[in-house]
Amino acid sequence: MDMKNSSRLEGTSSDSVEKCLRELGPKSYSNDDLMRFTSNFSESNKIGSGGYGEVYKGQFPDGVLVAVKVLKEMDVVEETFMAEAITMGKAYHRNLVKLYGYCFEHDMKALVYEYMENGSLDKILYESHHSNINWEKLYVIAIDTAKGLNYLHNDLDEQIIHYDIKAANVLLEKNFSAKITDFGLAKLRNRDVSRVDLTRIRGTAGSQVGCKCDVYSFGMMLFEILGKRRNGMEENWFPGQVWKAYDNGKLEQLIRVCGIPKKDYEEATILSKVALWCAQYSSKLRPSMTNVVLMLEKTIQVENPPFPFLLGQFSNSLKQSVQVIPQVYSEVYPTINESVHVNMHLPIAEDLATLIPNKGIKLPTTTLVGKTTALKYSEMVLHWIVNDEIVTIGIHGMGGVGKTTILKNVYNQLLAMQNCFEKIIWVTVSKDANVSQLQNDVAKAVDLNLSREDDMLERSRLLLQALEQRKRVVFVFDDMWQAISFVDIVCKQMRCHQDNIVRVEPLTKEESWELFVDKVNVEFLPEVRTIAVEVVKECAGLPLAIITIGGAMTGNNDLSEWRLALSNLRDSSEQNMDRENKVYKCLKFSYDWLPNEQFRKCFLYCALYPEDCRIPTSKLVGFWILDGLIEGSNRQHELDQGQLILNKLTNHCLLESDTRFNVGDCARMHDLIRDMALSITSKCFMVKAGALLTSLPNEIKWGEDLERASFLGNDIKEISISPRCPKLSTLYLQENIYLENIACDFFVNMQGLRVLDLRFNHRIKWLPDSISDLVNLRALFLNWCNNLKRVPSLAKLVQLRTLELDGTYIRELPEGIEMLVNLRCLRLTRISLRKTIPMGLISKLSKLQELYLDEMKTDKLYVVGSGTSFAEELLSLKELEYLDISFHCFSDYASYVGSPKFNCRLKRLVVKIGCRSYLMGLDIEHEEMNIMSITIDSSENDHIIQNGISILENTELLKISGFNDLTSFCNWGRLIQLREFYIQRCKEIDCIWSFLEGEKQESSSWLRCLEVMRIFKCPRLYTIFKGIPNIGILSCLRSLEIIGCDNLKTVFSSSRLLQLLQNLETIEVRRCDELKELIGGGDNKNTETPITLPKLKRLELKVLPKLKNIWRGVLICDSLKSVSVQNCSELKRLPQFKGKDQSTPPPGLITIEGSRKWWDSLEWDPAYPQNILQPFFKEKPDYVSGM
Repeated sequence: MDMKNSSRLEGTSSDSVEKCLRELGPKSYSNDDLMRFTSNFSESNKIGSGGYGEVYKGQFPDGVLVAVKVLKEMDVVEETFMAEAITMGKAYHRNLVKLYGYCFEHDMKALVYEYMENGSLDKILYESHHSNINWEKLYVIAIDTAKGLNYLHNDLDEQIIHYDIKAANVLLEKNFSAKITDFGLAKLRNRDVSRVDLTRIRGTAGSQVGCKCDVYSFGMMLFEILGKRRNGMEENWFPGQVWKAYDNGKLEQLIRVCGIPKKDYEEATILSKVALWCAQYSSKLRPSMTNVVLMLEKTIQVENPPFPFLLGQFSNSLKQSVQVIPQVYSEVYPTINESVHVNMHLPIAEDLATLIPNKGIKLPTTTLVGKTTALKYSEMVLHWIVNDEIVTIGIHGMGGVGKTTILKNVYNQLLAMQNCFEKIIWVTVSKDANVSQLQNDVAKAVDLNLSREDDMLERSRLLLQALEQRKRVVFVFDDMWQAISFVDIVCKQMRCHQDNIVRVEPLTKEESWELFVDKVNVEFLPEVRTIAVEVVKECAGLPLAIITIGGAMTGNNDLSEWRLALSNLRDSSEQNMDRENKVYKCLKFSYDWLPNEQFRKCFLYCALYPEDCRIPTSKLVGFWILDGLIEGSNRQHELDQGQLILNKLTNHCLLESDTRFNVGDCARMHDLIRDMALSITSKCFMVKAGALLTSLPNEIKWGEDLERASFLGNDIKEISISPRCPKLSTLYLQENIYLENIACDFFVNMQGLRVLDLRFNHRIKWLPDSISDLVNLRALFLNWCNNLKRVPSLAKLVQLRTLELDGTYIRELPEGIEMLVNLRCLRLTRISLRKTIPMGLISKLSKLQELYLDEMKTDKLYVVGSGTSFAEELLSLKELEYLDISFHCFSDYASYVGSPKFNCRLKRLVVKIGCRSYLMGLDIEHEEMNIMSITIDSSENDHIIQNGISILENTELLKISGFNDLTSFCNWGRLIQLREFYIQRCKEIDCIWSFLEGEKQESSSWLRCLEVMRIFKCPRLYTIFKGIPNIGILSCLRSLEIIGCDNLKTVFSSSRLLQLLQNLETIEVRRCDELKELIGGGDNKNTETPITLPKLKRLELKVLPKLKNIWRGVLICDSLKSVSVQNCSELKRLPQFKGKDQSTPPPGLITIEGSRKWWDSLEWDPAYPQNILQPFFKEKPDYVSGM
């Protein structure tokens, strides 16, 4: 958990440190001595730097060369200093770097070592100009390092655990003898203690016990020696490649690729196998360093290692480079800064666990910069989570230092791990959060409804019960501003051990520059670069500050502008400000650097939303337009301006893009950026969004200068005030679910109001008549005020551009609605009017661009028989772009779309034909697409057969229901943009599409874009496709779902057809009583040629009593994750599911579900025995009822 301004380490006293060091023996040097040795710490003598500090080459008066390591972080330096000095003072070995002396003064902490001429091993391995070192020397380096570690573990009175073994901490003498260095993380351990609490360890290994953590890190280093490369990540993770080569008997080929001479293959094989033993996930399987030395020296034989890695680690591994910060805090309490908290929960009732496929949604985040900061913390936290059973991890640091970014990367990597955690839950806490709110967030993540339970203890008990039905759960609590007891949330105590606390430090100078250059994205002119370096210094190593300023200066190479930027950042009166104030100043710079006042006002508008809110960008731009911040000659011009401003705000890093839930683009503000915006607007904004208010502030606090106010998402029950706010332009009152009454004079003194949002106030029944006098109002949002029975007269609101009444309880349209001549958007979905919409009303609203009338009872849209007149009214709307509409019958629809006046350039058209037409639960709210839903009454059949069906060529979603005489789609026109196709309850159709030889396929070009197909209860359907289509047809199909088609004999007529479906991801077939095979030709044709479905992820077969065959040959489906078979008693053989190399099952396969009786009855090919798939089987009982 990341707690800002936590107490600093109270270092040991100088006297006690000096006494301790004198007892150890190293010589004491003064700062002046070190300056003489290093020529005043000359840059030319600097030979290294990192998170610990800097290393300089020096020389004693007698000519002996030394390395002077200067430690720089004063808050943790004494602990690091003592760890290294005490360790080196106790240890003497030819494979450990010798400590000559130290300097321990107030402003100088340094250690003096022997100088190693060939530098560190990582330079030898990773830098190409050293690549000519021969293999024999590398093998000796591995043995030397092992001997040094063995000495630390086994040859001292007190065992020393290094905790940071890596190539960078192995130094090389002139003759390439290796010596271990950098003991800043080392710990002495009494030999009677069998286990230590591991908080400092490189890598991602499993349960680390005692010195075995060093063994694991040594193994990771051996892999790097073998490949002379970094271990890499994910699919390029070299340890995984070594195992794969070893397991497949191809280790010698990999060794050859690594450039190792044939004469050294024996040693390379030994080293590979030793590395695999050292890297074992279970610490119990790792050898001691004594045995490692003996194996490398060929004194004892190296046995064949088992599979070493954690499941899921193979393809989603981490760079093995965790470096650890010292233990500096014993207790954690958040202060003025926010924090993040990670809880990893392992319930006792593990046998109750069930697999939850959706364990979390990947979060958008940025790339971590710097091995010694962000990556270090990310890897260390991940290690703790993976390896401990119950643990609470605290991460703290000042605002803008990158805590949330680090945790997002950890969260995403946990999601990628297979079979490790069942659920990873991200909860944003925020300043105003309470236990009840957090319980709701956690409950939502585990599909638990707590809305009917008010008792806090019972809510906690229900949450714990739900969590105990899952194997391992990780909670990530972000943005914590106060201590919140986890036991209050789920009745389970989780304490944060002092060793499981991370303080995130600012970036180093080098990392800051790297991040800044990446954001600015320009090749600096020399004179500009000099100034840019100074600009970066002003950011104080804080990623948020660097990113926002870098975003503001993106692509800029103008010297004068860079000078001005530096001048603005350097305020002489604020030279001594602390880092937090510097963050604010850097953020304010990015705001000030926006092009003009319009951009700045649009940015400030975003602060009206609650903290951490995901703001749909389309709606945000709409509000900017409605509030008058954007004005253009037409709608498209205004939208383009809005997009330009959004892009600029995102480029300046004042807004973050968020698209994780697939409901359109969203934006959010970082907490500190939002705080800055609220600070700037403190005199003209009142923002209490999500503040748990039960009443509005009194009139005095509103003020006549108030321009915008937001009370979104509170618990306000009644509004009884009448504030005087003549300048108020936007008022957010939505989502106050307890709000019942608004005072009749509340709006009287708000004559400047332009935007009024009252959505989702479910208890409001009446609105005050004072709304009728808001003559400047442009937008009135009343959506989903479910009990709202009446809207006051709108006759005076002639400036109104948006009126949304979806889901209200009104039975009559508002009085004066015909006067809204400037109305652009009218939403009347899901309302039940007593009377039909008056004829002539729609044509009066001639400026309408959006009209939503769907899911109204069709007999209330227009009188039966007046369809032509109704169509004429729609055709009169020349500016219409979005239309959701229902027609009584097909002829009424034809009179609209068949007219020469019809606007075929509509951006979205949702058409429903028939009184019973609906869209089968489809979520089309955010789709910009043309949709047709046709439900045919039996009386319509003859008319349609005689006159044909006129379907718009650019239809993207087509749903057909109840068309009993339909037998073919061959004459339905060229639906070349069709993406989704749904057909249900069409009694006569026997084949969806025919591709038989001799039949024309030109008209089937509509299938080239088809992605989703759902077929429901078509009783005569016997096959989906006849014949083989031309190449390209069906090539985009992703999902195929077939339910309740009792006559269906086969889904795919042949394997040749299936080979065309290279993008197919999901096949789901249920309750088809006569289905015998999924893929035709399996019994009597050659099945030696494998079928390849590279993107297939899920195969679901349920209640298919006659199904005997899926496919008898090999099914190569590299992406396959799950197979579910229920109530398919005749299915006795599964396909040979394989990955693309055909040697193993699909690499992503997680589970094969079915009953135990069915699984035990399966027959297996000798070439593909049951034990290959047995690890993936999960018992799931057959069921009798339900779909």
